[in-house]
Amino acid sequence: MFWAASAGCVAMLTRNPWYLLLIGASGLVVRWRATGQRPSAGTFRLIAGLMVFPTLLNFLFSRAGDTLLLEIPVRWIGGPYTLEALLFGALAGLQLASLLQVMMTFSALLSPTDLLRRLPAGLAPAGITASIAMNFAPQARRSFEALREAQQVRGHTAHGFRDLQSIVTPLVIPPSMPASGAVKLQGGSSADYYEIAVRQFRQQILPAGYGPSTVWGYGSINHPRTFNYPSFTIETRWRVPVRVKWINQLVDADGNHLPHLFAVDPTLHWANPPGGKSGRDTRPTFSATPGPYTGPVPTVTHVHGAIGVGDESDGYAEAWYLPALAPGKLPAGHAAERFVAGGRNRVPERA
Repeated sequence: MFWAASAGCVAMLTRNPWYLLLIGASGLVVRWRATGQRPSAGTFRLIAGLMVFPTLLNFLFSRAGDTLLLEIPVRWIGGPYTLEALLFGALAGLQLASLLQVMMTFSALLSPTDLLRRLPAGLAPAGITASIAMNFAPQARRSFEALREAQQVRGHTAHGFRDLQSIVTPLVIPPSMPASGAVKLQGGSSADYYEIAVRQFRQQILPAGYGPSTVWGYGSINHPRTFNYPSFTIETRWRVPVRVKWINQLVDADGNHLPHLFAVDPTLHWANPPGGKSGRDTRPTFSATPGPYTGPVPTVTHVHGAIGVGDESDGYAEAWYLPALAPGKLPAGHAAERFVAGGRNRVPERA
């Protein structure tokens, strides 16, 4: 902490290029020796960018200095462009680069939690502010490096500004799912009632310039425009029960089942609808390696983290059901649902 504070103060107060170079180099060496990680090419590109940008900015827009280097006979961009403005911008860039090296070294060696633990309680607000300030740039750099590495693993090569759209495209904030009404429960109390189906549809998921994607998503059957990915959120009130009718609508317009979007391995222990009532929820045996399962897709919606919810409402793996198909469309021998504790899953009517 003492080294970082001292080096940071010197980097902010001095304009001596030799001192600034020494501070920046010491930051690189300290981080290298402490973490065992050699400075990457990205680090040097960042340093170069921090030095070039202020240099050009000051050279183009500052009119200070007497040593004329260039003057263009156009009034609003004519200059004069001076050596003093160029050097002042270069020193500002070197100052920024040196200060950033101190911040990156500090954040690599001392976590924000450790910083707050070592400060007196009275300095906690200042410590939080300093921690945010000193970790913002290094964390942003690490995030961009992680993004680039992930793209490289997938074989993606950056092609310019278009690739930035995946970063600047705003994420969807799902609205609340509209209720279908209310139902009376035993005892006379009422519950918010939802009828929610899963469907297959096309939606623009990738940034602008890419085509729409085929997705599965939930929505209210009473509000067709709510089908979305990610799906809307059920917002509840304290001590107000909620009852949901989950509907499997993975069918086409003619009532035929839609196959899974991905290959399903039927040799695993799974719902196994082709096994019928006696063979469902098993690991079937085959005399030869079968192809992927292409029949109706069994679904079940699972509840995470709910308190006071019985097993029959948990949505565990064996509480599945197939879509309600048009008459005669269910493949021969298939089980349409799984009997569960407390009753059975009803295959709802196709809406």
